[in-house]
Amino acid sequence: MKYPRILWLFLISGYIQVFSGCITKDEVVYRDDFEKTDDGSGRYLVNRKFAHSGDHYVVIGPGHPFSPGYERKLSDITSVPFRRIDIAAWIRIENPAAEAYFVLSIDSGSSPVYYQAKSSKDERPYRGEWTRTFNSIYLPAGINQNFILKVYFWNKDTIPFYIDDLEIHMIR
Repeated sequence: MKYPRILWLFLISGYIQVFSGCITKDEVVYRDDFEKTDDGSGRYLVNRKFAHSGDHYVVIGPGHPFSPGYERKLSDITSVPFRRIDIAAWIRIENPAAEAYFVLSIDSGSSPVYYQAKSSKDERPYRGEWTRTFNSIYLPAGINQNFILKVYFWNKDTIPFYIDDLEIHMIR
């Protein structure tokens, strides 16, 4: 039995509408490969020895405990509140005792209202190899859009820790 052309168009249109509603739309808010991080301030130690991508990566450790990161007022990121933040980066250690924390903080003024720190040891990185770390964080409902979102790495030890290719996605 042959179906009229209009019926086929209707069926195809229905499938497109149903399946497009199932796709989660996200927005890449921030991506940093640390190629342009060295601002001359000495705040960050950028190196060229063995980058994951491009020519540069960041070293955190003595004198440089915090990585470059992302800091924005939530309302400046998007007008629609988001429910989840996916964060990924590539990390590398040369000493198995090296450890850093992947930090997400939402601050009101100078005090955090939400804070999560994930240890790099959770990823079990191999010495001398780049390892992808990933963290998916569900935010509490009702976060004030005037709060500040901060994402960075923190190394509280004296052993160098290497980071490259930081990426942040906001999921609505």
